[in-house]
Amino acid sequence: MWDPTRGPGGSSGGSAAALAAGLTGLELGGDSAGSIRVPAHFCGVYGLRPSFGIVPRYGSVSGHAPGTLADFDMAVLGPLGRHADDLDRGLDVLAGADHDRAPAWRLELPPARSSTLREFRVAAWLDDPFCPVDSELVAIMKTTLEAVRAEGAVVVEGKGPVGLAVSAVADGAERAGRAGRVVCRACGARRGGRGRGRVRVGPDAPLP
Repeated sequence: MWDPTRGPGGSSGGSAAALAAGLTGLELGGDSAGSIRVPAHFCGVYGLRPSFGIVPRYGSVSGHAPGTLADFDMAVLGPLGRHADDLDRGLDVLAGADHDRAPAWRLELPPARSSTLREFRVAAWLDDPFCPVDSELVAIMKTTLEAVRAEGAVVVEGKGPVGLAVSAVADGAERAGRAGRVVCRACGARRGGRGRGRVRVGPDAPLP
């Protein structure tokens, strides 16, 4: 039974919803800040955010301003499936070299270093003043962490090395910079020159 009042999350929500509905057995998603992991969680399926550079992004424009070809920091493509084993198979299919780098590129993934929770160290960042989390969600996450601890894992709670407020400012500046470069190129093409433009940087900078 499905609840039509709720959404599947995003941005790969269509992929996760299709899996949950049984329309497909394997899907592809893009992730830079949770766009595979969040909808997988919302829909009760599995999602994997691979390490950067393992899955080629050629043909994907997610996270790019129009006309840009440069790698987009942190953005990756990865599989979604209805079981963890499906992710293993999906990564085997997807992993490889971008066609421009294939002549001198080889991927040899090592075997998993651990197989039980007691062998892992888990970092937990449950709340932040810049982006407060509902107390109900914090309570659920704390309960989850206690279960992880009970299995023998080492859990370290605390903020990350860069606060969310600083990260948001940097992201806004980077987005504004990309938009400015595209505008400059467009102006240059219309005027027959390289073009010039100004970009405002900061937390209130307009995003493309």
